[in-house]
Amino acid sequence: MKRIITKPPIPILWIDTWFVIDITKAISGEKSQIGKENAEKIFDKVVSLTRQKKLICPEGDQGIEIEDGGRLVEEARKFQAQLSQGTSLQFWGGLEHIQIQEMMKAVVEKSETVEFRWDDIFSRDPIQEIDRKEPFIVSVNFDPSEEELKKRQGINKSIAQDWEAIRKEAIKRKESYSSRLELEFGGKADAIEHVMFRLAKKTVLKQEISTDEYSQAIAVVGSSLAWWETYSGKQDALKEVLAFYRSPEYRLIPFADVSTRLLSELTTGNEEIHPSDVMDIHQIATVLPYATYIVADKRIRNRIESKKTGLAKDYPVTFLKWQEVLPLLEKLSDQ
Repeated sequence: MKRIITKPPIPILWIDTWFVIDITKAISGEKSQIGKENAEKIFDKVVSLTRQKKLICPEGDQGIEIEDGGRLVEEARKFQAQLSQGTSLQFWGGLEHIQIQEMMKAVVEKSETVEFRWDDIFSRDPIQEIDRKEPFIVSVNFDPSEEELKKRQGINKSIAQDWEAIRKEAIKRKESYSSRLELEFGGKADAIEHVMFRLAKKTVLKQEISTDEYSQAIAVVGSSLAWWETYSGKQDALKEVLAFYRSPEYRLIPFADVSTRLLSELTTGNEEIHPSDVMDIHQIATVLPYATYIVADKRIRNRIESKKTGLAKDYPVTFLKWQEVLPLLEKLSDQ
């Protein structure tokens, strides 16, 4: 099957959260590597180019990272909303589901090609958002309570700890990147099998199935079965769904492909895994196949440009250091 990834008519500039926070610090007069003058010029250029529809600089699912940014949370939110001019990315989990459904439909229909559209990564049409007549930018942020914030941070911390345990074990066993990649690509099918086996065993033994176990089954298995049944018209299609998640076609799904390669690199690498790495994988897997320019830290850039992952070859993008951002914006302004 041939995969087609459509590119946007306007270049997408993705800026990582640290860059948003650093611009905020600089403009607010705090110490920053960017400096106040450069930050103000970058800010003005991005806003101007976006209004001219020469650039899209969308807001992503970066709230929790901005909330970790210290006392400048409100300012950072405001600046990001202005930089984006109201354009925002689809939540990563929603995009993953959209792309899985696109591929399932193509497999069921035995299509020769499958298309992953650039506008699927946006929650609303970005061109319409830029063209809107309203004088105000509406950016809705729900301030989490201290308990909610700790819970969200705790989830990422827990995932990072699990990944770090896998990494340490992989190093101990001298596991290769390619071996880990195979295991991770089979992870979804393995999880479905595990959940269904546990439910079946409890049913046979007439043991009570808890609400949490039902909820997990719905989250892990339910949606995939429902999608497959919708496109194929078949019920009791567990075998077909498992075959799909172990197929070469599944590996062509952009989000699954990028996130799995990055995770496999992380869990066989020499660097300790941090909670921020969890968000990085979600965000990069969302934007990498479609972005034109990315401003990210050295760790992310190295993983994508490494020969091991091969991501830069399959998903060409221009990575920018912060010093290169303003010259690029000035060049785009002259076009």
